Amino acid sequence: MSFNLRRFGAVFHTLWPSLRAESRSGNSKKRLKVTAPVPSLSAPDFEYVLETGFLTDMGCVRQRNEDAFTVLSPTNGPTPGRNLLALVADGMGGHRAGDRASRLAVETIGRVFLAATPPVDRRLAEAFQAANRAIYDEAADDAALSGMGTTATALVVSEGAAWLAHVGDSRLYRLHDERLEQLSEDDTLVEGMLKKGLLTPQEAKFHPERHVLARAMGTHARLEVMLAPVPLAPGDSYLLCTDGLHDLVDDEEIRLLLLQHGPQAACDALVALARQRGGYDNISVVAVQCGMPDLHTSDAPPTRDVVQQFHE
Repeated sequence: MSFNLRRFGAVFHTLWPSLRAESRSGNSKKRLKVTAPVPSLSAPDFEYVLETGFLTDMGCVRQRNEDAFTVLSPTNGPTPGRNLLALVADGMGGHRAGDRASRLAVETIGRVFLAATPPVDRRLAEAFQAANRAIYDEAADDAALSGMGTTATALVVSEGAAWLAHVGDSRLYRLHDERLEQLSEDDTLVEGMLKKGLLTPQEAKFHPERHVLARAMGTHARLEVMLAPVPLAPGDSYLLCTDGLHDLVDDEEIRLLLLQHGPQAACDALVALARQRGGYDNISVVAVQCGMPDLHTSDAPPTRDVVQQFHE
């Protein structure tokens, strides 16, 4: 079953007790349910601090923002600045339903992840399944919310190890050695056709059904989640974004703006560029920079105070 995307609302909050470090090995990407075997990743031993920037914008056409995002980061604990959960979600299902789905995803993933039993990768898998069930059950109980769902793309960094969890067509990018790589995979019908050789990359880019999802959170009782270890090195930058950004700003432009600016300035510039090109969808971005403590010179502090903010 596939789903047409409609987007609009946003959510942001930060609240985080410290994560404990976990040791992993391996680097394969897997789609799994919470009961499936979880790959592992070796945590490198190096000093770093995490700096973040974030911005959401309703865009130039929509009357409501159905995007949601969260950045959970410690401001205390034994190693402040080394642990982080960042998440973007892009709701679908109409005026009320899309807003509710993305908000419920953000709130549930954050709450369950913090309460779940380590290791970190299993906590992510549990949190995504819990959010999927919460959205699915709420839609089943309320006819006005029928068909609602959301994308969800999360990055977790914990004591030198990093993980991606993903469903939908929001994205996670990594900038390493001035090269930009998309780490997530778009869960769209067009992406499936591209992989099968039925479309060229140029045809896929402009296909009229490029926003039809093949998989979304909350549309079925069980969810296949892309869960994968993420390389982490000093100097790396990461960008999570909804399709309101990556539809209008290409990879090379993202790369250059991440190179030229600190996290917050990059987010501001990326959203401004998408708006200049029409901003026909909601636009949400979260940038994370892994910096060396002695070279910490960005436009934002390494950690943030506890904040909750909801955009109606």
